[in-house]
Amino acid sequence: MTSTVKLRARTLCRRVFTGTLLLFLAMACVLVGTQLVGVVLMQPGLVSWGSDVLLTPCITAAVVFGVVAFVSAYVMPAEAAGGD
Repeated sequence: MTSTVKLRARTLCRRVFTGTLLLFLAMACVLVGTQLVGVVLMQPGLVSWGSDVLLTPCITAAVVFGVVAFVSAYVMPAEAAGGD
């Protein structure tokens, strides 16, 4: 690959990595926050609702983030990855 293509691939991977990380963290915070509010207000229905509605999308976002991180590891240069 040419250096321009490699540079674009690295930039794209970095942006997708950052975006999926932020998406996963935001969804996880909403899930935990919903359940925390349910515990504090003693509303077991709210705790169950948060788990029923948000758990699968959070897991899906985490899997996508993991796949993007795996692909990004192959695109980044060896010296930036901390290899010896």
